[in-house]
Amino acid sequence: MPLAVEVEQLNFSYPDGTKVLEGLTFAIEEGSSVGLIGPNGAGKTTLLLHLNGILKGQGRIRIFGTEITQDSLFEIRRQVGLVFQDPDSQLFMPSVFDDVAFGPLNMGLDAQEVKRRVRGTLAAVDMQDSMERASHHLSFGEKKRVCVATVLAMEPRLLVLDEPTSNLDPGHRQQLIQILKDVPVTKLIASHDLDMIQSLTEKVILLTHGQMAAYGPTKQILMDRESLKRHGFTFLS
Repeated sequence: MPLAVEVEQLNFSYPDGTKVLEGLTFAIEEGSSVGLIGPNGAGKTTLLLHLNGILKGQGRIRIFGTEITQDSLFEIRRQVGLVFQDPDSQLFMPSVFDDVAFGPLNMGLDAQEVKRRVRGTLAAVDMQDSMERASHHLSFGEKKRVCVATVLAMEPRLLVLDEPTSNLDPGHRQQLIQILKDVPVTKLIASHDLDMIQSLTEKVILLTHGQMAAYGPTKQILMDRESLKRHGFTFLS
């Protein structure tokens, strides 16, 4: 099976010297869905931001066989769609339509194709009636769904999502889960929503203190509650 993501000995520290990632090495097969779990501060978001070159640590990352370098960033970002945890970091245009159209327009697509993608992806996230609304007037949950649409409109080969279901009501949470199930691309999903992770992924990476504590079948890792408790998870029963 071809590899979508290859990470080799990735290390990253912030300018104040705080070490966030240490010696991460793993691979994700093309077409698979992988969950990324771990306690707050484990390095999940930092890792995701490396996958399209927003952050650059020491080590090597290849996306569909292409190493991330300054020269390859444009092509990498055409293939990697990243949905941020905070939607206000992703939405900045005057209207919802403009936000979703931004990526396809910068890919050089013609106006008709851009409109097709905007309408299709907004319909997929149940936001088709909000095209002319200002993004900053939306609720948090609506913004999250529009962010997913902005990425889907670019038709990426790798979909990277940071806490996609946070602050969604139960109905729209389930709707988004179904949307993600239906998207036929490789997915890496970071979340504390273990039920969603179990529903969407075949494998899970468990991060703790910037290191990989486990990587294996989702069911196997999520059933090992003693291991999860040792790595900062709590359960009601």
